Amino acid sequence: MKTVAIGGARGGLGWYGSGQIVASNICRYFGLGHVLQVQTDTLTFTLFANTQLSSSDQRNFLTPLEMARLAESLTGVHTIPADQVDPDFITVLADAERLAGFHFKLPTRLPAGLALDHFTYQKTGSTMILSAYYLYERSYFDAVVVSVTTGSTDTLATLDTSRDPQNPEFLKVRVRGTDGIISRVSMIRVGG
Repeated sequence: MKTVAIGGARGGLGWYGSGQIVASNICRYFGLGHVLQVQTDTLTFTLFANTQLSSSDQRNFLTPLEMARLAESLTGVHTIPADQVDPDFITVLADAERLAGFHFKLPTRLPAGLALDHFTYQKTGSTMILSAYYLYERSYFDAVVVSVTTGSTDTLATLDTSRDPQNPEFLKVRVRGTDGIISRVSMIRVGG
């Protein structure tokens, strides 16, 4: 749990948590997602939402910033600027690049039916990750993610020495003289 600024909340703060949410004592909800609880002088409300990339053919999640905006709409006190870029759902390439501070090269060829949906930006210490999410016919169930990472000390050699030859999780490839990895993973994002 961490506190987040919420206009109109008691003390100007709400409580945010993410992960495996069990809320059966409040409502009939159990799942992977996040929760935001806000108290005002007269009431307490709790928002539950799915996190990104669930197994759905439609967008059925909220980002932490969208949850905070929703909470402020319930309190009636709006402190989050309307034009603030949401790092968990960026729809304009220029906004994504401005937030990350580097240029993101988009693919020039895509398989039929695959279209850019949105970007996300993450920063942990000196490591920054800007990811583009491509969807087949707007389906969040089938997504292709292209990520660019800067500031990381991980290398392809490090990943190569950690793999199990009996059950490889990725394949080494070479594209136009540059080493790369095709990863065979299931992506589940938990938290924000």
